[in-house]
Amino acid sequence: MDAPPNVSASNSEAIENEDVPMIAASHLSGKFRALANYSPENLSSEIKRLASLSYHALKRELEPKDHIQTLPVELLAEIFTIGQAFELEAEATPVSHLISGAVCRKWRTIVLGTPPLWRWITVDDRDPWDRTRAYLERAAQCPLHIHMPWVEEEDADEASIRTVVDLNNAMDLLIPHVHHWRTFQLDASQYTLIYHALLRMEHLSAPNLEELSLSHQDDAEVGETFEPEALSHRFKLFSGGDEVPKSLKTAYLWGVHLDWATDLFTQLTSLTLAYHSNDNSRSNILAQKGKKAPMHGQRNRSLSSPFVT
Repeated sequence: MDAPPNVSASNSEAIENEDVPMIAASHLSGKFRALANYSPENLSSEIKRLASLSYHALKRELEPKDHIQTLPVELLAEIFTIGQAFELEAEATPVSHLISGAVCRKWRTIVLGTPPLWRWITVDDRDPWDRTRAYLERAAQCPLHIHMPWVEEEDADEASIRTVVDLNNAMDLLIPHVHHWRTFQLDASQYTLIYHALLRMEHLSAPNLEELSLSHQDDAEVGETFEPEALSHRFKLFSGGDEVPKSLKTAYLWGVHLDWATDLFTQLTSLTLAYHSNDNSRSNILAQKGKKAPMHGQRNRSLSSPFVT
């Protein structure tokens, strides 16, 4: 057997430097156990190779391997996407992609480059809307699930109250992506916000929209006519295209004033209505549906209709 090679100068200097972390004994013992299985010829060659390595290269080689980091990028991206799907069964707003992206630089790069992880957008930030902008950009051409949770607490301070300016600024960001909307949900305490959202959406075309939820949540009593009268315009939603969205299957409408004389709702398989005044009642939409459906709940107050097509 050849004489043991001398330790390289770089290794010697590194070992003498107290600032350099030493190689753990457990890592060395693992390598020694592996060397015991080498033939004499191969053992000599392996010792020479190890001795020629720099200290940091030797340390990297002896450290235990993280096998998950050897997985292909495409497989890791698919794992993150599947994990988010499981998360969405329990949570409305997924965060697992943010956690995964904080693990290491490689995972962050993968998460940022996987558009499906960014398609669930909760618009609860404010000008300059950095988070909403980032999600829209990262989602690329994916179908978008948009939620605007703008219900305010009764004791909310003035600075936290949403305004029509906020609504229009948010819609300015969302509307250019309307062809990618898969679901859209707006919950608001102030009907002025609902009104201006309807105004912005009336003449849009949303061909891929499958679920629409508009909810005006306040404590006002529902009367014979819609109030305030100044905001009682009956909007004909998504009437800007050659034809209305045929993909809309689910609608949740809570205290909103719409024009039911539209084909928008004719393909519904699930409809929830609540808190509509008598002049904006469910009878109109049922007439548009063209067939009877089982109903339950108080008239014009809280009802659900699972349409069968």
